[in-house]
Amino acid sequence: MNTLRIGLILPAETVPTWAVRLVERLRSQPETELVTALILPQPELTHGLFRAYFALDRRVFRPKPSPWDLTSLPADLPRLHGEVSAQLQALRLDVLLNLALDTVPQELPPLARFGVWSVRRVRIGSQPGWLELWNNDPITACHLEVVRTGQPPCIVARSLMVSDLQSLSRNQMHLFWRTASLVPRALRQLAQRGEADFFSATTALPVSLPAIPPNPLQIGELGFKQAFRWLRARLPKLYSIDQWMLMLAPRGSDSALSWNGFTPLQPPRDRFWADPFLVERDGRRYIFLEELPFALKRGILACITLDEHNRIARKDIILERPYHLSYPFVFEHGGQWYMIPETGGNRTIEIYRCEHFPDQWAFEKTLMSGFRAVDSTLIEHDGRWWLFANLADDENNATWDSLHLFYADNPLSEAWTPHPLNPIVADVCTARPAGRIFRRGGQLIRPAQDSSRRYGGALHLQRIDKLSTTEYAETTVETLDPLEKGFLATHTINFLDDLTVIDVQARRRKW
Repeated sequence: MNTLRIGLILPAETVPTWAVRLVERLRSQPETELVTALILPQPELTHGLFRAYFALDRRVFRPKPSPWDLTSLPADLPRLHGEVSAQLQALRLDVLLNLALDTVPQELPPLARFGVWSVRRVRIGSQPGWLELWNNDPITACHLEVVRTGQPPCIVARSLMVSDLQSLSRNQMHLFWRTASLVPRALRQLAQRGEADFFSATTALPVSLPAIPPNPLQIGELGFKQAFRWLRARLPKLYSIDQWMLMLAPRGSDSALSWNGFTPLQPPRDRFWADPFLVERDGRRYIFLEELPFALKRGILACITLDEHNRIARKDIILERPYHLSYPFVFEHGGQWYMIPETGGNRTIEIYRCEHFPDQWAFEKTLMSGFRAVDSTLIEHDGRWWLFANLADDENNATWDSLHLFYADNPLSEAWTPHPLNPIVADVCTARPAGRIFRRGGQLIRPAQDSSRRYGGALHLQRIDKLSTTEYAETTVETLDPLEKGFLATHTINFLDDLTVIDVQARRRKW
């Protein structure tokens, strides 16, 4: 497909920072050409009481960086004003991107080959994100919907993010920055995949909700709910700590997920243990893990050597850097042991080589850089190496809800090819990796963490149904809920043939 010709629908020539970021991305990627901005002034959607409430929320919670600061559109971007149907028709647009209109007039979709694209409940001048807080909804959805002539309305892209139920402004900030990355990515996929393939994967559009502000009674209820959640999150910290620890059970990956049979491996009160990976070598068993001393405030990597009764025989610190380390993905390749820890704080994916097992590791190389990637997970399948990792595709976006996939012929390669469907999962319920991918009954199973309720709110096992250079699909087959056992959270699970390790977060008194 040729470069897509894009027209913007905006309410003014001065727009918020997030919209300018979107414009910059559209202009910088070769798949899209930003042709014009149609300026259609719209009335103010929010009333004075809600604007005052929102300003107070911003002052208290201080979301940064701000997506609301007003900025002028690039001076060289052509503008159109008012009713200009004939001019739009002459521009031969492929897409009209709507960031102004709540309801798309019938005369607009025929003016672009692929119709009018709108982000659900996000328009400049509205205040999205409050309904999730008011309804206590843990998920905030960013949906890109399309209205085309002769076709039913549909959703062409979506991202399901965790709601920030304490702060309206922070929740809205995440939604706007996600919009600034979701829209250019969807247009790029349309250009790369072609019309038939792209639109075949769409879903039907349910009833679209208008971008309405809350009434005064709802504002009062919203304020009460935010204050209650803020207090509920902070009061326990006065007398307790939420500590990650490990649990072991004498069974392997063929068993169904269950809390039965687990016994704890508990760290001292001044630190936590998390992200455990099991390795068996020369008849000994080891747990590689993240150790975070509370005084240090960043993770380092350690290894626990187990005795014949699966108790701690010794613990060694194996790697420390000036940036945070976690998720020590350890694997063997060509008779050599390697490790890919999480190094997102350094904006890299790094690989280390073992010089003395298990406690001495040397930097080997950087596989990828220039973005925040977390929980990198490798699997060799069908003659290729596949690397799964959650990425923040914008420095302002979270790493919880966008799973990206890369492939190469060698795990030490520095030339990883991004999957054309990236992000292959855009859902906070199942995106983030939670351990080594394993095989069960001939099928690949990917552990995933669910952070919709809270960080590490549950574990899911995802059956990988399609994995190729052009396709990816998965299905949830099992779930493990930490609340069933009285824990706060869990987010990593790994196996040997007859041993399972998991991390859990529990509340302990400070004294």
